[in-house]
Amino acid sequence: MSDENKKKKSRKWIVKALIAFLVIMGILTFFSNTIMNMTLTQVSTQQVYGATLSSISRASGTLHANSEVKVKAPGEVTIAEVPVYLYQEVEEGAVLATFETSEEHADLDEARKSLQELEKEMEYDARKPAENSDYYDMEMAVYDAEKAVKQAEKNLAAAKNKDAVVSQTRTDIKAIQDQLTQIEKDKTVLESKKQELESRRDTAYEKIESAKETLTSAQDALASCITDPSDPNFDQAALDQANKDVEDAQKEVQKEQASYNSISDELSSVCSQLVDKEQAYTKKSTELEEKQADLAEFEQITTVEEAERALKDAKHTLQVARKTLSDAKTNAGISSDREKDTKEEKLKQKEDLEKKIKELEDYYKITEIRAPISGTLISINATRGGQCMKGDEMFIIADMNSGMYVDCQVEKKDADTMMVGAEVRTDYCDSAFVDSVRPDPSDPVNSRIVRVSVEGSYLVPGAMQISCTISTSNRYYDCVVPKGAVQTDSEGTFIYILLTKNSPLGERYIARKLPVKILAEDSTSYAIEGAGVNMAYCIVRTEKPIKNGEQVRLAQGETN
Repeated sequence: MSDENKKKKSRKWIVKALIAFLVIMGILTFFSNTIMNMTLTQVSTQQVYGATLSSISRASGTLHANSEVKVKAPGEVTIAEVPVYLYQEVEEGAVLATFETSEEHADLDEARKSLQELEKEMEYDARKPAENSDYYDMEMAVYDAEKAVKQAEKNLAAAKNKDAVVSQTRTDIKAIQDQLTQIEKDKTVLESKKQELESRRDTAYEKIESAKETLTSAQDALASCITDPSDPNFDQAALDQANKDVEDAQKEVQKEQASYNSISDELSSVCSQLVDKEQAYTKKSTELEEKQADLAEFEQITTVEEAERALKDAKHTLQVARKTLSDAKTNAGISSDREKDTKEEKLKQKEDLEKKIKELEDYYKITEIRAPISGTLISINATRGGQCMKGDEMFIIADMNSGMYVDCQVEKKDADTMMVGAEVRTDYCDSAFVDSVRPDPSDPVNSRIVRVSVEGSYLVPGAMQISCTISTSNRYYDCVVPKGAVQTDSEGTFIYILLTKNSPLGERYIARKLPVKILAEDSTSYAIEGAGVNMAYCIVRTEKPIKNGEQVRLAQGETN
């Protein structure tokens, strides 16, 4: 065989060996992928979709009766007997507990003693004389200081032009003295005229009295002449003369009275002038004394500096006097206010003590506590021999006929879509509906209290927790998944989505964990939000638990 044929045979063998190798590797790869896929966790997926949910909210709360009355301890008491038991039906007025009694009432005795001491103290206060509020001496000190300042100002003005001021003052004194002399002369004339008028008035008065006597005599004569004209002794001429005499006498009385009145008016005018002259004389005498005092002051002035110093001292004295008066009035006001406050405080103490004594007297009369209404005892916090402080809750009585409710705490976003009157699904209850929605006092911004009215048999207020499923109105959500896709761990709520990766050996599927927030739910689905969720394929079922980043395989018949 030639070398060329040998070479051809050798190449054919190599080609056949290579083909056989490739065929064997392909068969091994196929079976290895199949075997590996069989070991991966099988999962089922569903694409995240948009949908409208009739969402629900779940909450729970303690069952209460609409009318529950808390019975509290009337004071610090020691319980003797509790003749009732939990969930017992009681009638209004039934004895719930009796109290141990004691003859010693130390707190009442102490309150009465304090009241007695306070009343005695208030009586002493009422008998105290009022504080002296006489400011006469201080006001006069201010007045004298003001006068001293004015005099010092005059002295300073005089010191700056002493000779002219002294000369002018002497001129003023001479003028005032001349005025006083003239006033004295006028007074002398008026006194003389007064005496003359008084004498004339007395004479006029005597003439009036004489004229009145003449009038009386004429009237008597007239009366004697008045007789029956048929009388033989009737004298008409005498009657006429008597009438004339009466008229003349009346005119004389009137004339003398007019003269008397004229003289009296003139005398009053003279007396008034005399009073004016007296006042003018007194005023001018005062002015003379002041001018003479000014002259004495001016003549004693030596320098302007001394006058300025004297004025400064006088102003300081005035300032001190005014401050002393102001401080005295302020302190008196403070003392008065403090005394008023103290009086009001003691009156308040007295009122409080009287109220306390009344309460203690009423309290010590209490030997038992009774049911204020008929109903069921749903809470008892009293035991035989136990002690309760004032205001401690001892019993709660529920009126079973008043209806029952559950207060559920719900997020604001869910509560905003709830309708009053909507039906609510609960455990234990025959029927339930939303009665009201109000802000949650503990978080009024983000939370609401939904009151659910319930009806049913064998319901026990205060002892039962009622779970409520409340439907909200329909709403469209972009991302909705089956409830089986949502899971929770220590980090929060999440879903797994399926990521597809291509390789030379085919497609591989990786489970990726994504945190989400639940927005709403209904009986089968959750509305969620989260990064990377929209339109993704979420894992809804797995053969066994998986981890983030784990490779999985699709259930038979599923494709992505």
